[in-house]
This record gives sequence, structure tokens and C-alpha cells, in this order.
Amino acid sequence: MNSSSSPQSTAKVIPVKEICCPLCDADDFQNVIETRDFIYHIGQQFQFVQCKACQHFYLNPRPTDDSLAACYPKSYGPHQGSVAGRETSTSDSLARTENSKKNSFLRRVLSQVPLLRRFLFWLGQQHGTIMPPLPAESPELIPGQPTRNGPRLLEIGCAYGGFLEQAKVAGWLVDGLEPNSDAARKAQSRGFDVQTKTLSEAEIPSESMDAIVAWMVLEHVPDPGFFTKETFRILKRNGLLAVSIPNASAPERWIFGKHWLGYDAPRHLQLFTEFRIRRLLTESGFTDVKIIHQASLRYWWGSVAAWAMDNYPDAKWPTRWMACFVGEPSEMARRFLLVPEKIISLLRLSGRITVTAKKPD
Repeated sequence: MNSSSSPQSTAKVIPVKEICCPLCDADDFQNVIETRDFIYHIGQQFQFVQCKACQHFYLNPRPTDDSLAACYPKSYGPHQGSVAGRETSTSDSLARTENSKKNSFLRRVLSQVPLLRRFLFWLGQQHGTIMPPLPAESPELIPGQPTRNGPRLLEIGCAYGGFLEQAKVAGWLVDGLEPNSDAARKAQSRGFDVQTKTLSEAEIPSESMDAIVAWMVLEHVPDPGFFTKETFRILKRNGLLAVSIPNASAPERWIFGKHWLGYDAPRHLQLFTEFRIRRLLTESGFTDVKIIHQASLRYWWGSVAAWAMDNYPDAKWPTRWMACFVGEPSEMARRFLLVPEKIISLLRLSGRITVTAKKPD
């Protein structure tokens, strides 16, 4: 079904421009796939290509610099002010159970069986985000006494501040960057120091951060090479960079074709294979690059909905499925998916990966 005939498509058309490869600047590429916006229904087609020189996948033509913000509607999930709106949730099923105010039978049983409790905690870990360990030499923070001399963490694309809150509880002094003004105000209203800027606009001193995190952000930036080099500059020696990204090496990209939600055009400007992200980080000076396959079937869920929108245009269930992808599946669905998600992760076949790298000492 042509996107222009879809009843869900909007009249908005995003201005685009042709570009060279964002990583190596080569202008020789091959077309990979043409797709469209299955989530927010911007009414036009978008083309992903692969650079023949360095094998990088990227959107070409891509939105012009002035139109990038228009690709993110007011209802964009990660900008919403609740955990349900986050694209990457750090909570797991056991944590949600144990944090519940209801003193459930399951909680009482788990508290008496340490090995079972540990196993269920491992089973529920999705690794959509990770909490960087505090530097060994970090000074102890005294509650109620503000200081800026402790271990510092910067989150790029912090949205409403959900992860910043967790990092603060873990002992970090936190800073954030969030170009979306509405999302940034939500984070600022929670007391966080958040600049309404991109990484290229912010002026952050060299070697000022012990850790930098960016969850599902790198695929959105026009110049990923600048991103990795700039984070390398900002990090202290032995500092940690942690990012999460779609995995273009995953078999689900071939299974779903243009309906794979990892494309997410026109918001995703880049797609990385494991080889290409490792090479980019190494070329930027990072060492000890590690790749964790997330225990997540989220793209499978959303891709099925995208496929059904084209093949069953009159059905209502694809829209409901997509709403779960944008928001958060039910507790029952999360529990049902725990085991298959873990298998996908252990087989290293996940469509989403978390990558860590260190700045050498």
C-alpha cells in the first residue's frame, strides 16, 4: 500500500537533502531499502543506502538541518514524562515486583530463596541501559551537602530525566543535554542541570566527565564521527562511554524488510553493524569496546504492527500493537516475553545493542 493512500499518513512533508557518507565522506553508495514512517506517519518515502567505501548504512537523502526537529512530534515517546514513554526502560519485571508497595506472595517467596531471586533478577535484565560503576577514587558524597567535586556523569539526549534520577541515586553528579525544549523543561523541573542543546552546541570542558551515556541517540545524530570524537575529548582518562543503538546486523532486519522498526525513518539517520560501531569507536581513540545484546523483542513487536498496517489496512489491532511499542507493553506481555528475549540475547541476535568503550589512561 502506498503511504500517500494511507488514512494514517499526515500531510507533513519533511524537506530533505542528498549527502555523502557521514563517516568517510565517500559519495559512492548502493540503495538498501525504501521505507516510510510507520509510527508517526510522516507522509513520504525515505531511502536507506550503504556506503561502498566503508559499509556504513545511512539515510540518504536525509532531512535538512532546519527540518530535523520537525521529525519529532509532540507525542514522541521518549520525550514523555513517564517511564512508559521511554524508548529504553531500565526497569525489569523483578524490580517492578520488589518495588511495589503491595507485599505480594511472590515477594515473600523470593526473599526466602536467594538463588531463585538472583536468577529471576538476571532473567529480567534487558540491558537497554547500564549504570556505569563509580570511579574507585571517587570522594564520598555527603547527603544534604551540595558539591560538584564528585564523580560526574553526562547523559546526552536525557529526555525528561528518568535515567538521570537513577544515576543520582547511584551516587553520580549528573548533567544532561536535551535539544527538545519540552522534554528538557521536564528534566529541569525535577532539579537537574540540563542544557537545551545538542552536543555540538554545548560547551563542555575537556576531561570533565567520568562517564557519558546516550541511550538510543547515536542513530539520530547527523555526524556520528563528531559525536564519538567529542565524547572522547570530554571524558576523563579511564572514563566510560556507554551507548545503545539499533543493530543492523540482526536477522530481524532481513526478516521484516521495510517494516523493520529499527529503520524508524526519518528520525534514524544512521544504522550501525557491530563491526562498524566497533571500528568507529576505535578510530576515535576508545579502547576496550564491549557489545551487549539487549534482551528485547521490542522491534519484533513494532515490526509486526508495521507489516500489518500495510497488509490489513482496515484492521484496528495493528494500531493497538504499535501503541504498545511506542509506550510500554502490559505486565503480562513483559512476563511472557522474558524467556524468548533472553534467548535472543544469549544467541547474540538482538536488534538492539548496548556498547561500552573506555578512554585509555
